[in-house]
Amino acid sequence: PGSQCRKLRRQAHHSTTFARSPDAKVHMPLNRVYEIKQRLMTLEARDVELIECQTRIERERAEIAAAIAEAEADLAATVAAPVPGGKDPTLWLPDELLLSILVKVAMLEDARGCSAVCRRWRRLCLDQSVKDAWKYARWVLYAGGKREPRLLDANTNGVITTMCAGAGRTMYCGTAKGCIQVRSDNDGSLMQVLSGHTDRVNALAVGLDGTLYSGSKDTTIRVWSGATKAPIRTLEGHTNCVFALAVSETCLSSGDDDGTIRVWECSTGHLVHIFPKGPRFKSLASDGRSLLYAGATDRIIRVWSLPDCTLIRTLDITLEGPTNSDVQLVVDKQGTLYSMHNARTSGSIIRVCSGTDGALLRTLDTPRAGTFVLAPNGTLFTSLQYEFWVWPPGGRPPLEVEAPRPEKSSATRAHVALTVTCDGRLWVATRTTPEFISIF
Repeated sequence: PGSQCRKLRRQAHHSTTFARSPDAKVHMPLNRVYEIKQRLMTLEARDVELIECQTRIERERAEIAAAIAEAEADLAATVAAPVPGGKDPTLWLPDELLLSILVKVAMLEDARGCSAVCRRWRRLCLDQSVKDAWKYARWVLYAGGKREPRLLDANTNGVITTMCAGAGRTMYCGTAKGCIQVRSDNDGSLMQVLSGHTDRVNALAVGLDGTLYSGSKDTTIRVWSGATKAPIRTLEGHTNCVFALAVSETCLSSGDDDGTIRVWECSTGHLVHIFPKGPRFKSLASDGRSLLYAGATDRIIRVWSLPDCTLIRTLDITLEGPTNSDVQLVVDKQGTLYSMHNARTSGSIIRVCSGTDGALLRTLDTPRAGTFVLAPNGTLFTSLQYEFWVWPPGGRPPLEVEAPRPEKSSATRAHVALTVTCDGRLWVATRTTPEFISIF
């Protein structure tokens, strides 16, 4: 009958479905695998495309850089070439007037651009005495309030505690939060932030190969690649706050708050020597070659040779009159030692000593200062709060300049961090709220 036929058909349908179900379970993951493979092929093709694009961009950048170098060389050759007809259009100007125009234009424009105007300006721009006169004229304008520094907001990663110039036109700014800001020394823009320290960064130093060293209140020293800014290693061993760093050709010297000085090998990070505890060392400096200078609370400056750590000489700073235990050291490229000591009553004393035998060359009596730095051309900067003083080379009188104060801050006193770029520009960081950097 019809009802039995329908029942049989339903049973046959169910049996067929159950028979096919295992196959269906096999086909479902196969479809999923196919979809994943297709997506993977698409991503790999996109990756190859991006690599080719990056390669093309790098090739074009190299071509542009070569073209720029060629154009600059052509410009320099054209400027240096004799004027057609033998008549320089600036010959009728007296040297004094031409120099005055050059200095005023250079203060408004880039001095490198001025060197491409004519042969006489190019010759003057290459003269070191003209460069010093131009830089002094700029500071005269700053001191007279006729020129304003560039201001940068520095409230990105905490209060700036220390700064130093790096290789490749970069500036490093250590902060109270343990970060290190990497900024362009051209416009001050923030390019990168290095993280690793867990407490305040107290000291920064840059090696001859551009390697960055940072000392922190967390008792560690971190080593960073100068090219990629990637961390290289961490030096551990100090039991107190690391407050001073100095780099020579082969060694890094570090001082902590309990008076211990450790010497490390730059290439490997191995500990070379530990100086016995003595008076608390307040400052470290290196001539960049093989000498380490250390100023201590006993008012004695000690000079060691590296890497053998042999004591060469000691300099007694008590001979310059009553001073307290604060001492700061800076060594220029010629090895001349500058040491600043704050007098017990008022003012500060800067002693300039020969790097050869330690003989006293001269002394400078300055208003009381909290810190000082030395520019590559020999200009000396001392500072206390918002005021700082400029001591130009060549015996010119010092100039007093005031750093800008934050409009919204009621603070009348501010600690100042100073550093100088490779081309002699001064960076001033005021530790106030709001905080900013002034570039002179």
